[in-house]
Parts: sequence; C-alpha cells; structure tokens
Amino acid sequence: MCRSLGPQVFQDLLVQSVEMYKLFKISGSAVRINTPIKCAHTFKRRMSQGYFSQGVANLDQLFPPNTTQEERKLDAQVREKLQEFTKLSFEGGGPRSIERHVKKNKKMLVRERIKRIIDPGTEFLEIGTLAGFDMMYGDIPAGGLVAGIGRVCGVYCMIGGNDATVKGGTYFPITLKKSLRTQEIAQRNRLPCIYIPDSGGAYLPLQSEIFLQGGRSFYNQAVMSSSGIYQIAVVCGSCTAGGAYNPTMSDEAIIVENVGKIYLGGPPLVRAATGEIVSDEDLGGAFLHSTVSGCTDYFAKNEEEAFVMCRDVVESLNIRPNSSIITGYDEPSHSIFSDFIGKLHFEKSELYSIIAGLIDGSKFKEFKTYFGPGLIAGVAYIQGMVVGIVANCDQILSEEALKASHFMQMCNTRRIPLIFLQNSMPATLENRIETNQVVLKDRGKMCAMVSTVTVPKIALAISACHEDDNALMCGPSFSPNISLTWPSAKFSSLLMDESESQPQTFDAFDSVFNMHNDILVLPESTRNVIAEILKIVDQQSVHIARSDPSPVLRM
Repeated sequence: MCRSLGPQVFQDLLVQSVEMYKLFKISGSAVRINTPIKCAHTFKRRMSQGYFSQGVANLDQLFPPNTTQEERKLDAQVREKLQEFTKLSFEGGGPRSIERHVKKNKKMLVRERIKRIIDPGTEFLEIGTLAGFDMMYGDIPAGGLVAGIGRVCGVYCMIGGNDATVKGGTYFPITLKKSLRTQEIAQRNRLPCIYIPDSGGAYLPLQSEIFLQGGRSFYNQAVMSSSGIYQIAVVCGSCTAGGAYNPTMSDEAIIVENVGKIYLGGPPLVRAATGEIVSDEDLGGAFLHSTVSGCTDYFAKNEEEAFVMCRDVVESLNIRPNSSIITGYDEPSHSIFSDFIGKLHFEKSELYSIIAGLIDGSKFKEFKTYFGPGLIAGVAYIQGMVVGIVANCDQILSEEALKASHFMQMCNTRRIPLIFLQNSMPATLENRIETNQVVLKDRGKMCAMVSTVTVPKIALAISACHEDDNALMCGPSFSPNISLTWPSAKFSSLLMDESESQPQTFDAFDSVFNMHNDILVLPESTRNVIAEILKIVDQQSVHIARSDPSPVLRM
C-alpha cells in the first residue's frame, strides 16, 4: 500500500537513491555496473515496508537551493532583461505611433480590443509576447501580432490581432511564423479562432520570405473550419492584398463602418494601374462588403458594437463550456524557489524539489523509481487535474528511454496529459556518450512515442534542452500543445562535427524572440500557468470534431 514519506525516512531513502544513481553511471560510457548488494537489499526492505515515494514532502528543508553568487547574479540579470523586453513589447511602435493610431485614426489599441472581447475578470494567456526582437531586419515588438488564449462566453478561444502601431501592421517573416504557430496551437487544442485584422499586407522588401508560406494561414483556416474549429473575423482596419482572404475565409465576419477595409489593391494601386481615382470606402469599405460583395456578415457602427457582436457569435457556436470547477485541492508543501532561475542544470534532488513545488500537496506517484535513474516519471495532480510528468536529470540511455516510452504509453491509454521538464546536461564533448546500437534503438522508441501520443503535451525547459533531447523530451519540432521556457534555459542542436569544441547554443530569450518557444515564464508563476493550460487543453473533451468535414463556403 502506497503512503507518503516522512521527512527523515524520505531523506534517508533519497540519499541512498542518489548514491546508487552515482554508482550506476560510468563517465563516457553507456554501460552500467551492477548495483551493490547492500544497497539493493536496503531498497528491497524499504519497499516491502511500504515506503514508496507517493509523497514528496518538505523538500525545501531537505534540499535548499545551493546557488552560487554567479547564479544569483544571473538571476537578477535575466529578470531585468525580461522586464525590459516585456515593456518594449507592450509599447508597440512607440508613443508617436500610438498617438497617431488612437487620436488620428480613432482606433483602439490591439490589447484593448482583446480585453473588450474576453470575459471580464478572466486571464489572457499571451503567446509570443517577446517575439520579433533582435531580427536581422530590426526589432518588431511582439512580432507585430498580439495573440493568445482567452475565455469568451466561457469558451477558450485563440484571439489574434495585428498591432498597427508596429510598421502599420505589415507582415514580416516573424509575423508569419507567429501567426502559423498560433493557428497550430488552435488546431491542436480545438480552439475557435478570432482574428482582428488591421494590416497593410506583407513587408515588400522581404516578400520572397513571406508569400510562399503566407498562403498556409488560409489553408489552415479552411482545414480548421472543416473540422468544426470555427473561424471568426472582426475587421477593425485594413485587410490589404493577401490579408483580404482572412475575413472571406472565416465562418463569420464582422466589419466596422469607416474603419474596416477589404481589398486586394488599395486606391493608390488602382490609380497607378488604371488611372481611376476611387476612395477606399467605395473600393472596399464596410457598406460595400455588407451590401454588394457579401464578404462580411455583420455591419457594426463602431468597434464596441463589433466586439459585442463577436461575443454573440461565440455564444451561438453551440460549444458547451467546460464548467466543472475543481476545488478542494491541496497546495504544494512549498513554492518553487525563485533562486532556481539562475541554475544551468538541476541535480536529481533539486528536480524532485521542482516537481514538489508544481503538484498538489507535493504528492507524486513515481513510476519505476529504481529503473533508469537518469529520468523521473510519475503521475500527480495540478490544481485537481491529473498529469503525467517526465523529467530528465542526466543522459537518456536505454533504461531511461524504455521507462519513458512505457510511461507515456500508459498515459496515452488513460488520457492523461503529459508534462515534459527539459533538464539536459551541459552540452560539451566531454559528457557525450558513445551511443551504441542498443541505446539508439531504444531512443528511437522513445522518440516514436513522443511523436505519436495523442494526449496533450506541455513542454517546459527548466534549465536546458540540448542535442538529442530536443527529440526525446518533446522539443519544438515535436508539436507540443504549448511550449514554455524558464528565462535562464539554454538550447543547442546536435554536434555534427567532432572537431568542434562546443555546439552552437542559444538562450531562452533567443528562443522566444524567434518563436521556438511560445511563452517565457518565471519559476514562481509556472504552476498557475500550467494549470491554466491544462484547462485550455481539456476543452477538446467537449469540442468534438465533426463527422462530416467540410469548410464553411461563402454563398
């Protein structure tokens, strides 16, 4: 019978486990030696007495963070950097652009628009807040597109709108990348999409990097519409060139009088091509599309009315919000140490402490505790919602790969969402193993399981994700439902040339700038963010795909 461990018993057992773990590893080799008989007998006796690590309690007392002065300095630096770039992202195109947008153009800022659409008092989980900085073509705050997940009439929706204060809302390569990623998240989590277009089209000097992939967003709209993932457009600005397809491929479209415009080519282009002088309202204004072309379905007098209409549309989608509110869960025995932000790698004991700070009551049902000691796997609850946790604390060899594959298969069968805590060893030539055929084969099994599980996958880089672990621990290319990172995390690709002394690495900020990760989150906020994501992915259970797939076609 499983029971929670008291602090002294748990400390005794975990210290032995760590010592055993050290004996298991031989530097530079994939071979493990046999367990010392004395330790094995001790573990067997402990297990027969019912000591199984269901409870992970008081780890803050057992293993306090042992941070160095350098790590504390790094902590302060990354927090200051995060605050600085977040401020720049929220400032958009700067004071002059904001003033022109609000006072001259009489339009709301994009974050204010989103706030008017979502349910009052609810949170908005923004995706890619720090996207677009440090690009080769300059800084594009938030990638020129504000997007995220919020509740509308109780239904979680993916909401995205162009920030017209940033280069007039034009599309850069990073804007397109962010747009496609938000659509992928919406498709994987079956979230209705609300688009708030206000764009001047593609940034022409970089059109060769935009147009070939730009049509993918329209393809995604059609595919999602056909599967019952509703597409809604609220036209609060210009939809120029390719952007004109967005509202016309939506299930329902709303347009604002004197503000919304939809045309392939604007008045200057018409005059240059034909010599005809025409106003933008006559060419593609709200009245024209609501009375003549039929490209839009609802005519709004102003933006406030448009957002009320948008909420009415969501309410009519016949999606039953998941109204079950889980209460009565236990808080963790301690919160995650903020000092952890500066550490570049976590030992196994520290990893247990991180898990304890994430889960309800710090109670963790660990799977195969003594097999594959370089990887931790187990089941727990986060704010009353069951999750499977996979965390690596060393190189993933055969035992770790088989253990993880077995565990993920069980979670998939039981419909338990998976959380991957990425914690790779520092990427150097010295700590690389000589991967034999058996290790490679078993890693392939784990890679296949990560690829094919159908339950929601949430990836969190807590220290690093290096080389092969990008595949084994659900890196960005393995389509996690949401990908998170702590600010001090590092990333690198496979070291292809043995003559190189170090692989190419980049940090968490580079990752979110380029939309490799969706959200940069602080350790102390991680539990609440993951809990919100679990509620979002649970909407799939009530929003089932249609049995007769066909997109909505405008008549």
